[in-house]
Amino acid sequence: MIPEVVRSTCSSNLVNMYISYCKENEFVPLSSSTLYKILSSCSAATKTNLRGLDNTAADGSSACDDLTELVKNIASKSVLTKDETDEILLQIKCSKLYMKTDYKLHIKQNDECADHCINLALSDPSDALLQNPCQHTHNIKCDRCELFPDLIKLLKEKISNTNVYDQEQKCDLLKEMEIAESKVTDWKSHVLRTINQDEGRMNLLENLNPNQMLIVMDWAMKFLPSLHREKQSDFYGQKGFSWHISVCIFKDTNGKLKHETFAHLFNLVKQDWFAVASILENVLVNVRVRMPIITEVFLRSDNAGCYHTGLLWQAIHGISERTDIFIQRYDYSEAQSGKSYCDSKIAHMRRKMRMYVASGGNIQNPVDMRDAILSGKGVVGCRVAVAEINTEKQQIFSHKWKGVQNITNLGFMAEKVIIWKAYGIGSYIEVIKPLYIDFINTTSITPVGDKICL
Repeated sequence: MIPEVVRSTCSSNLVNMYISYCKENEFVPLSSSTLYKILSSCSAATKTNLRGLDNTAADGSSACDDLTELVKNIASKSVLTKDETDEILLQIKCSKLYMKTDYKLHIKQNDECADHCINLALSDPSDALLQNPCQHTHNIKCDRCELFPDLIKLLKEKISNTNVYDQEQKCDLLKEMEIAESKVTDWKSHVLRTINQDEGRMNLLENLNPNQMLIVMDWAMKFLPSLHREKQSDFYGQKGFSWHISVCIFKDTNGKLKHETFAHLFNLVKQDWFAVASILENVLVNVRVRMPIITEVFLRSDNAGCYHTGLLWQAIHGISERTDIFIQRYDYSEAQSGKSYCDSKIAHMRRKMRMYVASGGNIQNPVDMRDAILSGKGVVGCRVAVAEINTEKQQIFSHKWKGVQNITNLGFMAEKVIIWKAYGIGSYIEVIKPLYIDFINTTSITPVGDKICL
């Protein structure tokens, strides 16, 4: 029986290492061709590099690795016994695995374990309006959550009490441990916030009415021009094209979730709040035409500056009035979490464009991008248009909102906005009617080459 393994080296290196091992042990190996056939028959995943990782999770994982090296370093100085070293290394490994896998399964809205209780973790102790007081005591401790704090406490005691290092070296080691501990704690908080913010999305989709829609927005990474036969001189100095994705999720007459995607392609555009507001209004205009039953929408995006700004929030009221579709709430996902819908459709469209170029086409401008995406049968559920943003209609450049960076959810009313610092944890009301009155300009998006209607 062949175990499931991950190969970190290529087949030729494995064969060479095996032959060298056989020579050292005076053993006659099989021929190289036979060894290659064995490797090709034994299925195994190949270890690859990863890109676009979650920053907080990656930092927390790296902190565990750094702590492992630190433990090995002080163990080599006889600060720790062999049994203590093995135990601590195992605890670090178990803590890292726990954070990657099971911790998210233990998190609940109300829990007697303080490490698992969302209400306790996300309530603001300085503001009673932003709290969800727990109706229970937190008298239970999770042994797996306590693994990391316990090993940090043990290591600090060992380093503080040893005579192997001088005071300066002890301070350096303790500082390294504090940095690692802080990164792992941030990772733990990040996982908890992700679960809570995602709960808002799940509740929304579960209770979505036929007249309501969820719109998830995101800017895709710029697309570089691509030619079927590209000269070296054409490769250097390229400028990418911006494109914005809006995935609209709704329920059909049978109560099943459906989606429709709107892609706006631009040649030159500043990815700011005004561009987002213009795109959003255009999407709602098309939704109003194509699906008259939709009267309310919920927005969701990441925390990029073009989305997470008071300027865009001021524009919401005007967009609702002009499109006759009421924007009821705006939810922000935890950093680098919660945009899987957009990423999925972006991947489909990128693959379509690669196939278009491979079959002999060229993509040198946004119009070519649109033609590539719509070629053949197109991408299911995707509507594409090339557009420009008319920035001359932008009239305001500042806002009066305070504490913008701490806001994660907003509920819009006729003259007020309900604000949350964490989904479902307390709330307070901000009176912003004067800001609405000041906002008199309209958004502006114009077609390029054909009708903007998607």
